[in-house]
Amino acid sequence: MHPYYYQQLVLQMQSITARLDQLEASIKGLSQAAEEMKSQAVASSGGVQYHFDLLKIEKLEGTLNIGTSPGNGQSIEHIAVGDKQTPPSDQKNAKDAGLEEISRRANEQVTYFLNEEVPSLFNNMLAAHQLNLSDAYKQQVIDDIRRQIDDRIKIYAKQVNDLPDLSDQEQKIAMVTAQLRRDIQTALNTHIEHTLLGK
Repeated sequence: MHPYYYQQLVLQMQSITARLDQLEASIKGLSQAAEEMKSQAVASSGGVQYHFDLLKIEKLEGTLNIGTSPGNGQSIEHIAVGDKQTPPSDQKNAKDAGLEEISRRANEQVTYFLNEEVPSLFNNMLAAHQLNLSDAYKQQVIDDIRRQIDDRIKIYAKQVNDLPDLSDQEQKIAMVTAQLRRDIQTALNTHIEHTLLGK
């Protein structure tokens, strides 16, 4: 081989080697930056934003609204369609007792769901998206939901208790519980997709 060609080959090899070294250093730097960003995102719980279709929270210590909310801050009683005549006192007391029973039993079932099923459900949802969060962060999200359950139960219990075609108490309780379970699952899924994944 002619010395000139040999020299050119050596120079090209040195140039390629130098370029590879630069690329490796660049990749290492990017990998470290990505790891730092991941660890900061998982460890930090301040300034978390929820973006839900019907729910929006600006901070984690705020209130996560689950389910439908009355318009313009009115109570659910003001939103009911048409004011019916006030029922007689005995009928009203029986209706109120039924409402309290629906609320109490639905609360028991939803509390069980939050304590026993939601942590593993949340973990499975996170695993499906290959996310790993601290136990404290997951518990904050669940506790935020838990703080709102009583209000949601009252609203849903009143709605089903006022249904004229439905008299079976067990069915009313099941309807309230099922709606709250859907709301909780939707809230967790939307939190993952919008807040954690930024979709």
